[in-house]
Amino acid sequence: MELSFRDCHTEICHMDLFVGNIPHDVEKTELVEFFEQFGSVLDFKIISRGKHPNFGFVVFNNSEPVQKILSSRPIELFDNVRLNVQEKKTRSPREVEGRESEGRRMVRYPDAHQLFVGNIPHDVEKPELMEFFEQFGSVLDFKIICREKHPNFGFVVFNDSEPVQKILSSRPIELFEDVRLNVQKKMTCSPREVECGDARPRPGAPRGGGVRGPSSQGGGTNKPSLGSFE
Repeated sequence: MELSFRDCHTEICHMDLFVGNIPHDVEKTELVEFFEQFGSVLDFKIISRGKHPNFGFVVFNNSEPVQKILSSRPIELFDNVRLNVQEKKTRSPREVEGRESEGRRMVRYPDAHQLFVGNIPHDVEKPELMEFFEQFGSVLDFKIICREKHPNFGFVVFNDSEPVQKILSSRPIELFEDVRLNVQKKMTCSPREVECGDARPRPGAPRGGGVRGPSSQGGGTNKPSLGSFE
């Protein structure tokens, strides 16, 4: 039976797996050999990290190993090392083309397609965050607001609202074993609030402190007041 381009693309999407919590001393060849027990491995791309565990993507020659691994979770590399394996979402050629053109013009994204992301370590860069969130859906952009004394924060933009809801229902979201991201719905301020916020703090706004996850005692989240992310 002849497959359409859409069918082929869907099949390709299901060949990749996101793999997190990879120890620094584990090499690509070792990971390839480990995943060969599930099926034929074509490649393994590792994103190296400094202070935190590495992560990457394993590519199989068909979708059967992917489904086998997902249904066999948890996956333990060693007795004391549990890998974080998730299905990787792949963008269509149309989405890739749109993403390239968006770099040449200002784009207003719907709030329903965005998430506030707090507690981002200073040594984590935009490409790494985009790679991480690709496991949930197609990422169009990630804007990071850098701070000196406190963790960074930012906004991740997806091509639709489904990944946003998936992430919110999957909280807590751990970037690494010791780093829990603070993910929240993106709230839009009015132009007047943004203008006032640029000049002075709003009355009653929290002072100091980093961007943290929800308090276990029911407190609110210290989230900066920002305008719409474009």
